[in-house]
Amino acid sequence: MKLLELTPAQKVEWEATRTALMWSAPAFTHLLFTILDYRARDNYANAFWTDEVEIAATDGWRLLLNPTTFLAIPLKDRVFIVAHEIMHCIWAHPATMKHWQQRGYVVGAKGDHIPYHHEVLNIAADLIINDLLIDSKIGTFPAIGGLHDKNLATAVDALNEVYERVYNKTPKQPQGGNGQGQGQGQGQGQGQGQPGQGNSPSNGQGAAGQMPSHGGKKAFDTMMDPDGHPEDKPADAHANGTAQGDGRWRQAIAEAAALGKAQGQLPAGIARVFAELTEPKVDWSGAIRGAVARRVGSSDSSWRRPDRRMIVRDIYSPGRSGHGAGTIALVGDTSGSMTDTEIGVILRELRGILEDLNPQRVIVIWCDAKVHAVEDVYDASDIPSLRPKGGGGTDFRPPFHWLDDESITPDGMIYVTDGYGTFPSSAPDYPVIWADITGPGRVAYPWGDVINIPRDSLAE
Repeated sequence: MKLLELTPAQKVEWEATRTALMWSAPAFTHLLFTILDYRARDNYANAFWTDEVEIAATDGWRLLLNPTTFLAIPLKDRVFIVAHEIMHCIWAHPATMKHWQQRGYVVGAKGDHIPYHHEVLNIAADLIINDLLIDSKIGTFPAIGGLHDKNLATAVDALNEVYERVYNKTPKQPQGGNGQGQGQGQGQGQGQGQPGQGNSPSNGQGAAGQMPSHGGKKAFDTMMDPDGHPEDKPADAHANGTAQGDGRWRQAIAEAAALGKAQGQLPAGIARVFAELTEPKVDWSGAIRGAVARRVGSSDSSWRRPDRRMIVRDIYSPGRSGHGAGTIALVGDTSGSMTDTEIGVILRELRGILEDLNPQRVIVIWCDAKVHAVEDVYDASDIPSLRPKGGGGTDFRPPFHWLDDESITPDGMIYVTDGYGTFPSSAPDYPVIWADITGPGRVAYPWGDVINIPRDSLAE
């Protein structure tokens, strides 16, 4: 991809854009100047300027802008677009795109396999990001167009769930197309046209200059293949080479959050996102990790698809070399005494544990006094998108009964709970680890390993 040199007038406009971003959203500015800083070769700082994108794009490790079209947009609209691209990177959407495309499907809210189409993913990701930025009052929603529909997506929705909604509202075209079909359906009362449903192009994105649309409105950006072309990757480690791994992103997000808070410029929605993406640092994680490995086993290889943050920096682990366990049952106590926040923090921590454990299958069971939902998790990356289901009383027996009825004997079970409920009369023939949030000695567990999780460590 050819780099373009900015004219003096264009440099002035870009400087004004960065200054406006700095004043209105210092957290985003920090990420732009650290993780996404592209000071390489003859490029002008912080952006990859090219006429090979229509307005804006990202592949997860660089910001791509068309100087002619982007810099002609009003200043506050440009601030919104830059923040939008940074959010794609924060949420690792291009890497998720690559993974889902290679897998060929997206896991829906109920565990269904939904065919993957790049246009649908691009729309789903844009809907979530735009709602977040609009609610957070970051810049101005571009007058040139954009995708926003609270009936389909809000800032707190999971990407796979929004993908499913958009997919279900998209007219289906005959298979065998090029992924650029001409839909004619209604889009939430906002006009004609939705993306077609041919096979996605092999590179995981639409042709250059072809933006996805929804309800007659076009997106102002596209997501690109994080692998891209080798010649595009900067050789120097400072400019986002292979030296920047997962830990660098977490550190930068934490620093960005601290900077935004210090300047009083971190909207609640952005703060929530940053908190969700920063791994909880709690004392119980090491204990439960050790208990799982001791009782169930571990593996020399991690249970990772190409990691959504590592892959965009060329740290790619192809395939698996074995499994440390067969089937793991992960049970979430969704009784009224357990909050979604508590369950969410624990699930995010358990994601890393399950990656280390490397099981062949993970069965997630949501239960209060009865089993409300059972989901197969095919990849650890799907765990953060799970949503608790329930809210009634507590009975610990139904998940064990369900496994018996299905003739499933897992290698182990992790049961996340506050411990207040009815236990089975006897232990099963497989190890059970109770992830207890009530504190030591408050609940007497009749059998199994108990790992106490301080409740105050789960606050976000």
